[in-house]
Amino acid sequence: MKEYQTGLEVIKNSYFFNWKNELATSKRIKKTMDSDEIYAMLLNINTSFIRSIVSQNEPETDRLFLELEEKLKKISNVSQVKDVYNRILVELDHEFHFTKLMENSLLDSLYEYKTLADMIYYSKELLMNISVQYKSNDAKENNYCEMAKQYLNEHYMNDMNITDTADYLNISYSYLSKIFRSRTGMTLTDYLNNIRIKKSKEYLTGTFLTLSEISEKVGYNNAQSYQRFFKKYVAMTPGEYRKIQGPKI
Repeated sequence: MKEYQTGLEVIKNSYFFNWKNELATSKRIKKTMDSDEIYAMLLNINTSFIRSIVSQNEPETDRLFLELEEKLKKISNVSQVKDVYNRILVELDHEFHFTKLMENSLLDSLYEYKTLADMIYYSKELLMNISVQYKSNDAKENNYCEMAKQYLNEHYMNDMNITDTADYLNISYSYLSKIFRSRTGMTLTDYLNNIRIKKSKEYLTGTFLTLSEISEKVGYNNAQSYQRFFKKYVAMTPGEYRKIQGPKI
């Protein structure tokens, strides 16, 4: 009975790995990769896949799938290959959330694949679809950020709430705040204050307006708030800045 089960395992592995004209023995299917090698492979492959998908580098994604297939062939054990592959896809799903698009669970889908080639093909199709979706989302998010900048540049002089920007775009403030910071490296509040401070510098050096008048023109509701933010971003008070630069009129 044991020999029969071993024989079935050999046949299953031969079919899965497409071992044509190769000697398939029970010794070969017992050959496995140690945990350190698997960990290193998982870490490198996942990092590379994420980078290639985010950067829309389709040739690199193709190359990574070829590399992955070769690495999995070296394991020579169907069960371990599927376990390793499942861990790879789970990590990628944490980044791209593609399982919500799948009819079956990730594990069920994995065990439907009869060969390694099938597994690679269908997973490649899945990630390519995610790549297209990511590209669409990427363009959409960039557009939101540019529209937010335009809105703030056109309304900085108003005594506005920063959440007004999200309301104008008809999206949630938390979502806009997240993508704006991710893509610009600053918060919406910092972006707005930078606009206001930059414009106030023009008034300080180009006019004799009082600080109260300037604060009103750049959107601060009082001179105290204006002076506090100016010192935060410029490391000196508006008065000190005006004294150093001098009215250039």
